[in-house]
Amino acid sequence: MKATWLGHSGFRLEIADQILLIDPWLTGNPMFDPARRAEALAGATHLLITHGHGDHASDGPAIAAELGIPAVGTYDLMSWWEQAHGIAIVGFNKGGTVRLGEVAVTLVNATHSSSFPGPDGPLYGGHEAGFMIEGEGRTIYCMQAHEDKLSPRCSYDLQEVVLALQASNEALKEAVSACRNDIATKCGTVQPGKGRIAACLVAEKASVSKDCANAIEKVEKVKIQ
Repeated sequence: MKATWLGHSGFRLEIADQILLIDPWLTGNPMFDPARRAEALAGATHLLITHGHGDHASDGPAIAAELGIPAVGTYDLMSWWEQAHGIAIVGFNKGGTVRLGEVAVTLVNATHSSSFPGPDGPLYGGHEAGFMIEGEGRTIYCMQAHEDKLSPRCSYDLQEVVLALQASNEALKEAVSACRNDIATKCGTVQPGKGRIAACLVAEKASVSKDCANAIEKVEKVKIQ
């Protein structure tokens, strides 16, 4: 099993006989290097989409069409994509489980919202959801809120993911510290928020200080093995 962070909430998960792209927002993602796009998509078998927001789902239909692979998610959003974009889909509801080769994917509850832009404002994007992904004798995305009820195997897997995400957060903090002067000199006119500072640093990567460039590379290379 190998999970590679694609920035924000995106992951490439290689598990059993599947390569799953989870919320692969690549276009405009300030924490994703466009030069890694071919590597991120290579051999993918399915897209898994948690909800309709652009920073999770905006690249979904185009990637599914480009690779000729199905998108997997809530019935409402997937049905809309099938009709609007003509892509293959696997749509189901919370509590349901689908088999993707040797991998079982269960749709579980999440608390957020789900919409996408329309000509007259946001359009309903189905319910927000999460995935529990089972393969190779392991389960990914067990819910930490119920850790006391998890099996030892599931609890161990959850802890591994939590530690990796903590490492990702530490890498981001290190980048903010290492790039403080570069932010002031290279991105001083950029309005903070929505990843604009990070996008500026990535765009200026070739000209920032060595410490800042190294910190950015650490963030981009965070992986969960």
